[in-house]
Amino acid sequence: MPVDSRTKQPAGLLHGGASMALAETLASTGAYLCIDPEK
Repeated sequence: MPVDSRTKQPAGLLHGGASMALAETLASTGAYLCIDPEK
């Protein structure tokens, strides 16, 4: 994820909401890949 003016907080660090969106995407993708399609 690029860190630029759209994802930085005023202090110049990556905004926590951007970190959580990335974490949720990774977790959702991982869960999808672990699902058994036969069930």
